[in-house]
Amino acid sequence: MNSIEYDCFCSFNYKYQLGHTVICPYRKEKCNIVGCDWAGTPSLLLKHIYDNHSSFIINDNVHMNLDLSKLIKNTTVLIIMKYGRAFWITCDFNESYFTIAFNNTPTDVIPDFTTENKFHYTIQLLKPKSIIELTTRLQNSRFKLESYLFTKYINDENLTSLRIQILSRGDFELLNPLCYACNNKFTSSHDLIEHVKKNHSYETKMSGSVSGQQKDLNKCKPIILDDVIIWHFLPRESYGTTCTYFLYFPLKPQFNKKL
Repeated sequence: MNSIEYDCFCSFNYKYQLGHTVICPYRKEKCNIVGCDWAGTPSLLLKHIYDNHSSFIINDNVHMNLDLSKLIKNTTVLIIMKYGRAFWITCDFNESYFTIAFNNTPTDVIPDFTTENKFHYTIQLLKPKSIIELTTRLQNSRFKLESYLFTKYINDENLTSLRIQILSRGDFELLNPLCYACNNKFTSSHDLIEHVKKNHSYETKMSGSVSGQQKDLNKCKPIILDDVIIWHFLPRESYGTTCTYFLYFPLKPQFNKKL
């Protein structure tokens, strides 16, 4: 297969030409800290963040006290390193709203696009040393709360306890599995299995057929194995060929073998 040489001296197969500026190992990425004009390759960006902005880095899914008196409008104050990306988190608090905005920059030399750049964010606000809390989940990259509501989560020292969790779509679905037989969501694979066993007919081996009308594309039969639940969808005909679809959902995070 022919390859195309670029000005940066890297070489990719021609099918990558249109996305070269996105996947090129020598592409330029910018630091999103306000006032920092650094730019360089992804691996150097990672080093730059740890060398110069480590005080901005926070742990994913861990509570930290946010000093609202130090917030400056549209200034990035938090960074979470996850999924081979730097997630830049901008906070703002004014008379009208408290907002949190997310964007991210791949730091891996070759970005992982299996997440399709879609992430689920969980934000928890907690008044320090109190039981007053708010937990919200969002799929977009912006959280917005009216200031008069937000003040419930601020103490006398102008602090709020903030926890942010970022999950890829795949990881989110592992934690919130869907029953494809009835479209109900669950908070654990255990609850999903218990639901299927109580409410749907199922198999425990890869055999049998799915009955039903061909137009019912959502009809499926669950197959419960030791490490995975497999959704066996109703066969359908496409251009004279009958196709059978399977979707498997791992019941254990470490499950990583081919079926």
